Amino acid sequence: MEQLKRTSTANFTTYKYTQLSEGNCFRLAHILPGNYTDTIECTLSTHPLSPSPSPSPSPSAPFEALSYAWGPPEITTTIQLDGRAFSVTTGLHTALRRLRCADRERTVWIDQLCISQSDDAEKAVQVGHMGLIYEAAQRVVVWLGDEVESPEFDSELGAGGMTVEQAEADPRNRARVSRRRKNDAVLVGKVLEGGEMSDWERICAALDMLRDVAGGKHAGQVPYIRWGEASEDWELAKAVSDGMKLLLKRRWWNRIWVVQETVLPRDVLVVIGSQVVPWIVLGDAARNWVQHCQSCCRLSFGSIPQDQQRPFVRFASIMQGIFLARTLRAQKQLGIERAVEMFRCRAATDDRDKVYGLLGLLPSDSYADCDIQPDYTSPTIEVYARLVKNCIDSLYALHMLVDITSGRPDFPSWVPDLAAFETVGDVEARSSLYEFYRAWNWYTNARVHDNRVMSVSGIRVDRIAVVGEQLTMHNGWGRTGAMIQSWHDLMVTHGVADEPYVTGGTREEAFIRTVTGELIATNNLVIQHRQLAASWLSRSFWSGVWSLVKGSISSLLCWTSDPDPLEFETRRSGPEDWGLFSRWLARIKAVQPNRCDHGDPATDPSFGFTLTIPNTCDERRFYMTESGYMGVGSPNAQPGDEVFVLKGSFVPFVLRRRDAVAAAGFTRADGSNSFLLVGDCYLQGVMDGEAVQKWPERKQCVWLL
Repeated sequence: MEQLKRTSTANFTTYKYTQLSEGNCFRLAHILPGNYTDTIECTLSTHPLSPSPSPSPSPSAPFEALSYAWGPPEITTTIQLDGRAFSVTTGLHTALRRLRCADRERTVWIDQLCISQSDDAEKAVQVGHMGLIYEAAQRVVVWLGDEVESPEFDSELGAGGMTVEQAEADPRNRARVSRRRKNDAVLVGKVLEGGEMSDWERICAALDMLRDVAGGKHAGQVPYIRWGEASEDWELAKAVSDGMKLLLKRRWWNRIWVVQETVLPRDVLVVIGSQVVPWIVLGDAARNWVQHCQSCCRLSFGSIPQDQQRPFVRFASIMQGIFLARTLRAQKQLGIERAVEMFRCRAATDDRDKVYGLLGLLPSDSYADCDIQPDYTSPTIEVYARLVKNCIDSLYALHMLVDITSGRPDFPSWVPDLAAFETVGDVEARSSLYEFYRAWNWYTNARVHDNRVMSVSGIRVDRIAVVGEQLTMHNGWGRTGAMIQSWHDLMVTHGVADEPYVTGGTREEAFIRTVTGELIATNNLVIQHRQLAASWLSRSFWSGVWSLVKGSISSLLCWTSDPDPLEFETRRSGPEDWGLFSRWLARIKAVQPNRCDHGDPATDPSFGFTLTIPNTCDERRFYMTESGYMGVGSPNAQPGDEVFVLKGSFVPFVLRRRDAVAAAGFTRADGSNSFLLVGDCYLQGVMDGEAVQKWPERKQCVWLL
């Protein structure tokens, strides 16, 4: 690679960009024809960009767009760009080899070539155009990377130097059935002989499984997910699970830019090595997987070890986010705050792109009204602070303070550190359940001062006295049950369970209501409307996917042998539900490690807690206050922290007085009401506005530093 770089730079002068004459122009790259091993040669052209809904440069200039992962920026190679040497990352270099046609040029928008990456002013303007560009593209090609070298199986499962054009024309990619059967026989034979499948073979097995599931096949009809008694079934099952892990390890899946690159285009094609899969097939696979594992194939999927299920759950979660965003955008319900909430877990090389990378999702009128515009001269802290201010000014609410993570010493505590979210999977997060609460449901009067301090009205409820251990559901359901039991033991050691709770009822009932968030998902066995549950683009369907992944947003749609769906809806729980909790907890505590025995959703009413507990308790701590209130909140909560209800929020917050914390750089003359935001919480007895009604005289100005 380095030799290629030295040779190229010796024969060509280094490329320099010509400044774009107008702000509404953009460049297109033309990949010149050549064979797979030839030096990559490209040229650039400039075109005007028309506003939506017809942003195509001109009828005579159709183009594709490339979606890919750059790869390590320090590892580069050289191509020819307009006859001059130009350094590109290896991720782009391999993509260009695959994209190039043998006998004609290919016109593609590629960020690394079409934007001068060293010009912050141009980059800011072009990032603002990216939404229009991806909408204008005839097709987006997603490049996941090259296949792992596997000479032994190249003739069967791979094709070394095959381009995208050749792969699309390859009958093995167009007519998969006979190829699948041949591969199945080869791989089963290899497993029976005690052989090891290569990484590329595992990825191919996973892709073939996804094609089968997308076609509507059941678990028993798909060779790779026949979890039967035969040893080869288990070996193949593990192989396809490993293949899914390897597939999802490709850097592309984690990128923030992937969202607009797959939500906005009219057509998307996924390419990995010589394998080609339409994006719609992956969407169908995610939809069908959720349908089948919740109904007809529930027993088959339920027998899978939990660690082998996780790649499929993660895949469904990723696809859910993309298609839910597409639906919300079509309904004009996707603002920048909602987009950040959904996709804040994705990675960006530049932390500011955690916000800028989602602006293209906004409709043109919403984008024009948004106070946030790409500006690569602004520090990250200002970009994130403007995001919170934009939420307050547009929604008159404190939604952006919910589920906040701010561990950077240079950040105010109320500014989320979006760069800390690096695990794709969380989609709508815990905040989706907060629509059930009204702690202080009124327009907020919060104000942001110099992007450093926030002032807002608040009512102090109490001080935290004791906290329990942090619950982490990733450790499995059995340990989850044990941790909830330890919380119960903590409650008992600080009082008698059947004593009165501070706001009424018994302390035992209060504990159940606290841990469950006073929520339960219940099924409706009598379906009123006989229709298919929903299309894969519907918001309610993809909310159901998230219910499977980590609890329940608002409803879970299950499929049975009957064409009607079994619908689960989350609601506030009552006394008739609290008695089910002990039965649920006993069953969960008995679940063996790495197993997923949640009960039967059709017949077990306590199953509803399986759908709500993940969102109410995961990565949280149980705590009790000095007056006897019980709550569940931030894992960073400590004894001595105080619980406040803030105007404009559905939920209370845990705050820490400024006097007790070293927070250099933040000063305020009135230090008595200065706090650090620790996190949001559930506090039994104040979730429906009780604090506002009971203690209006406690209203005070709270300064968040």
